[in-house]
Amino acid sequence: AFKYGLSHSVVIFSVLHKDLFSPQDESIGTWWRNLFFLSFFLSTLFAFLWDVKVDWGLGDSEYGFLHKRLMFRKKRYYYIAIILDFFMRFLW
Repeated sequence: AFKYGLSHSVVIFSVLHKDLFSPQDESIGTWWRNLFFLSFFLSTLFAFLWDVKVDWGLGDSEYGFLHKRLMFRKKRYYYIAIILDFFMRFLW
C-alpha cells in the first residue's frame, strides 16, 4: 500500500502542476515544488527497490546482490537490468 500511496502523491502533484509551477505567492510555490520533487524521488526510488527485491527476487548481498539461483548464466545481464531499471524509472 505504501508503494501505491507514494505513486498517488506524484499523480496528485502532477494534476496540480499548473498551480505548483506558476503560483502567485512564490514562497508557497517553492515549498510545494520541493514537496513534489521529494515525492517524485521517493516514489521512484521505492519502486526501483521494489522491482529489484520483491518482483525480481534479487538484492541478496550474500550472492553479489543477486539470487542464489539464476535463470541466465551471465551475471552481467542482471546487473545491466538493475542499472537500466534505475535510470529508466527516473526517465519515465
